[in-house]
Amino acid sequence: EQLDPAIADWAELLAEVRGGRTHYLSAAWHPAGAFFATTNGSGAVEYWDAPTGKRRAAYNWKVAKPTGVCFDATGT
Repeated sequence: EQLDPAIADWAELLAEVRGGRTHYLSAAWHPAGAFFATTNGSGAVEYWDAPTGKRRAAYNWKVAKPTGVCFDATGT
């Protein structure tokens, strides 16, 4: 089953990705639609593959907990 980038309800999408076990603070779609990023209560920023829902990468800078994530129009 593939995740649909058009899903408007982030809570539903994130529950589908992680089974609702993580407290997500924010989420943002990459402009190309191939993946999205989230921040969570543990301070990690995670990048997810949109078609499969699998995590691509996770970063935790251990300096401060990010509370938001976004991409500009160029995807950076």
